[in-house]
Amino acid sequence: MSVLGDGPPPSAGEVREALAGVLPERSLLDRALDPFRRFFDWLGDRMPSPSVNNPNVASGGISAVGYVIIGVLVVVLIALIVLAVRRWVSLPERDRIDEDGPTIVTEELDDPDALASEVEALLAERRYREALLATYRQTVAELVARNRVPRSRARTTGELRGDVSAGLADVADDFAALTTSFEAAWFGAVDVDRSIVEQAGSCGATVTAAAIAAGRAPSPMDEDRPAEVVEL
Repeated sequence: MSVLGDGPPPSAGEVREALAGVLPERSLLDRALDPFRRFFDWLGDRMPSPSVNNPNVASGGISAVGYVIIGVLVVVLIALIVLAVRRWVSLPERDRIDEDGPTIVTEELDDPDALASEVEALLAERRYREALLATYRQTVAELVARNRVPRSRARTTGELRGDVSAGLADVADDFAALTTSFEAAWFGAVDVDRSIVEQAGSCGATVTAAAIAAGRAPSPMDEDRPAEVVEL
């Protein structure tokens, strides 16, 4: 290797080899940020500078077309970042994810009418993903009100499917279709539009109608309560 002041200056490869034995190894995250650094360096090289003669910039500074190109590139970069964040957006705090699907806090779903109003409001605002999630909760609330699913702080979607299959077998497929739509929207696997929400609502209405027709299932409290004897 060349020594400073003795012979020609060292090459870039020799410098990297020398630094490799001194500097710590770069982390994976640091290496992953390299494309972003190169992109911003490229932008910086093309921005006008009043004191530096930049060969990449025409006389008089960057042109209007150049500004447009840079603006478009920045917008595209921001859009990509937003899409990535949406894919990893945190889920609602009142529910969580379990190995058998998202866990629903069924004991809090005690007002189906309020959830139905929430669905209509979300549809009016074109917040279709949230409307689909509310549609599922509305259906579960109808089942909770009729003791077709237990009140619990930890009921997965898979367990809820089992509850419906056991008590309302005729509409098990409808509830399974509703659950599949709910899970896809929950995990952000699909883009939800109004037609998907309406289809899920149709499945939910079928399940609700079956639950109403079957009547309220007896709860453990009902079974433990002694029957009242009336003397005639």
